[in-house]
Amino acid sequence: MGSKEKAKEKARIERQREREREGFLEFRAKAPHAKRLAKHRGFPLQFYDYLDSYEEDFYCLVAEAKQRHPGLVDVHEVDDKTWKNHSWQKLGYDEFEQVLFEDDNLPGDYGQLSRFAAPAEVEIAGFASAFIARDGSVKAGVTIKRNPRSRHVYKEFLYAAKCIALCHELGHVYDYFHSINFDIPNRRANIIEAEAFANDFALTTLANRGHRQGYNMLFDALQSAVPHDDYMGSVSRLVMARHPRREIPDWSDYLAGELTSEER
Repeated sequence: MGSKEKAKEKARIERQREREREGFLEFRAKAPHAKRLAKHRGFPLQFYDYLDSYEEDFYCLVAEAKQRHPGLVDVHEVDDKTWKNHSWQKLGYDEFEQVLFEDDNLPGDYGQLSRFAAPAEVEIAGFASAFIARDGSVKAGVTIKRNPRSRHVYKEFLYAAKCIALCHELGHVYDYFHSINFDIPNRRANIIEAEAFANDFALTTLANRGHRQGYNMLFDALQSAVPHDDYMGSVSRLVMARHPRREIPDWSDYLAGELTSEER
């Protein structure tokens, strides 16, 4: 792509971002009234999809995880170049030894871009790794792609997807520190079980926080992968067997009907 084409594409993306931002802010302006009414009518969750900020909840998830796991060094939002190269040293992990796990039953297609990994509307892109510090303690790091491929460009839509990726990677972090599917001292892992655990962890976290759209997106993607004869099919079949679908309330359902005199 030449310089003129790049400039045109950049301008197009900026116009789209501004349109999405204006539409989102117009929608968000209705939030105080909508949230008061939904809560008055019994909406049981703390998070209101798209009325509340996915960006803010992303950083709340990070802060909570770092408090729960002191060995979690950080969660890094990285650009495309850093994501492609995945150089942990450049992110400040040069004093740690990265743990490379072995799995005798590792599927041949593990790590390859699959139909599950490349849905039409949004890219779910995260990565976690375990490390050993000089004192022998276990550390962990997470990277999240800053600008995942998406038909949307405004940050709130991107953070909705990044919350899904983050919850999955935090599942791996939990696994590292509890030695469920990762044996760090012996550098051994059960990758299929680890991926199933991380997806189950993500679904449970998204449901508990009230991320209805993110939960449904991940659940539907996993469910659609069940018939596949690849590693994601194996993972998805385990998740579907362990995680019955949870029906997360939709705040908009609580706005239907005429307002009472008390609600006006």
